Amino acid sequence: MIQELINFTENLDPHIKEAANNISKGIHLLVDIDANGNLFVSQIFNYDGSVIDKHDFNKIFEYQNTSSYLDMNKQQKFDKNQKIHSASPFAFAFNFSLGNDKKNIESKLKREIVSKKLFNSLQIESKNYKIEEVKKSISSYFSNAKRLCLGKNSDFEDIIQKFEVFCTEELFEIVRYGDNRNSDEKRYRAEFDKLGEKDYIRAYLICIPLSEWNKAYNYYFESEYPPNNYIPNDFFSSTYNQKKPFLIHQTATFDKNILIKGGDALILNEFDKIISAKPKVLPNPLPIFIYKKELQNKVISLVRENGKISFQEIIDKLWNFHKSDFQNYYLINWFYGKDFQIIDFDFVPSFSYELLLEIQNLFEVKEKNNSEYKHYPLIKNVFELEKHVFSPLLQNVKYRIEYFRDLDPEDYKDRTKTPNVHYNNRFISYSKYRKAVYDYVYKSQRNTIDGHIFNEMVFNAITDDIKNNNDYGIREKLNIWYSLYEYFNTNNKINMVNKLKDYQDFVAAIIADEPLTDITDEKFAFAAGQVIEYILSKSKSADNSHNLLEPYLQQSKCVEFKRALANDFGRYKHENFSKNFEKVAAFVLSFETSTNLKHLLPQILSGVFSKNQLFSTNLSK
Repeated sequence: MIQELINFTENLDPHIKEAANNISKGIHLLVDIDANGNLFVSQIFNYDGSVIDKHDFNKIFEYQNTSSYLDMNKQQKFDKNQKIHSASPFAFAFNFSLGNDKKNIESKLKREIVSKKLFNSLQIESKNYKIEEVKKSISSYFSNAKRLCLGKNSDFEDIIQKFEVFCTEELFEIVRYGDNRNSDEKRYRAEFDKLGEKDYIRAYLICIPLSEWNKAYNYYFESEYPPNNYIPNDFFSSTYNQKKPFLIHQTATFDKNILIKGGDALILNEFDKIISAKPKVLPNPLPIFIYKKELQNKVISLVRENGKISFQEIIDKLWNFHKSDFQNYYLINWFYGKDFQIIDFDFVPSFSYELLLEIQNLFEVKEKNNSEYKHYPLIKNVFELEKHVFSPLLQNVKYRIEYFRDLDPEDYKDRTKTPNVHYNNRFISYSKYRKAVYDYVYKSQRNTIDGHIFNEMVFNAITDDIKNNNDYGIREKLNIWYSLYEYFNTNNKINMVNKLKDYQDFVAAIIADEPLTDITDEKFAFAAGQVIEYILSKSKSADNSHNLLEPYLQQSKCVEFKRALANDFGRYKHENFSKNFEKVAAFVLSFETSTNLKHLLPQILSGVFSKNQLFSTNLSK
């Protein structure tokens, strides 16, 4: 994996690398030296993330890029208190974060504001507090920076000493109030006050040539990563969460204890910066085409042209001209929080994009807010399968499948509705099968979803819809199940659409007093569903929700199931019942089977939600 990432970074279009360049929000000061040997601020840039002159941006980036810390653990070598965040004797940087002790520090400052009757806000006092903490580290920081970046080179001793004094005695006042070359104190104060806790103050000693900046930074970098030595990888972790062994990749060619060659560290450091760039310059997941540089460049070009672009959009745009090239590549998915974590890295022998599947409207689903029957579009590719099939079965209340984030049942509870809507069974499916669905869609691993898993996902979702009285959702998922049963059950080639027609014809035969042949448990279950729906339609209860189905769906034995039917029939015996109902009910109540009726749940629900044949032509019956 390491070599693939190195190759990818080395071959990356220079324009993409440039697009990943970024500078910190905050105040950037360019410090120069005059003819008398005195340091002064030649330019100040207050960068808030908005547009900045490209020349100025590139200039600041060069200085920031050759003075940024590698990670906070290594930064202790410069400043054991980790208050100063630069890694060069020619630079000085800090932000206003109070760290893990923020709550205690702010409580203390609040008390001081009251007791000393200070006029400053808590925000200003917090900044003043952080400045005083930073000052305590300045002397040791510069001493360490010279040793770590310059070694025995003393050519810049005098100018660094002046810079240290400048940072100690002048920098903080200039940032807050300006200097004698610019008397606009009010503007400086306003800009200082607006700085957030993660915004930086950065000072750069620009009288030192950039070539010397690079030498100093590379000297430090190579001391951390000796070019010819193998050292532990600390640029990224390769497992998302060690507490979730089911998410640890079983087949990819990487290990969490990766050793890297020091000479490769500089390239991996560059990759880390590109991957963490904001706004993003690379899609996630990212295909890495090792042997197809032209295609890789086209992928990157799409990112440049379109800005934020997804893996799906890349495939959509390139497939027709490069379908034969989408094979033998790597797919990487990552998470960038406090550090860079590779969630998934796998080799894809070939990508299967095209499909031709149809969801039929067998259960008369109507368009939302419309009386027209819903027309399902053809599913022509695997991403449409994800959208129209997997998403309704696994998505959270925000209509997303979060393939790799921490499991949180709260994502499957809609507390904006009264009563609250819970999707507990869908959450179970999501917890068990989200990785399987990801591999199925994004890596064409067709063995990850079989008929059993498909059935479980569908009926877990339907169970939630019944509890939440979501008639639309139930019918839609039954449409999905019947239409795609044969596609997912590759070892059991049963056309369930035809089966549904058989069930309906069987009920029609009972009503028509035709001789019954080929009587099966499934046909009984469908007929029973028709009877249940007819009986429940007689309910005058204020509760007309699908919760009334629960007593039937909980039964596993036929005798108990029929007893529940008989009880409800007795409850409504004063109502008028059609001849159609009487015939089918008589068949259902006389049928015997030892089959666990929970295994017949699909057929029972199909009978409930199919067009009911038990009503007479007189709709009141």
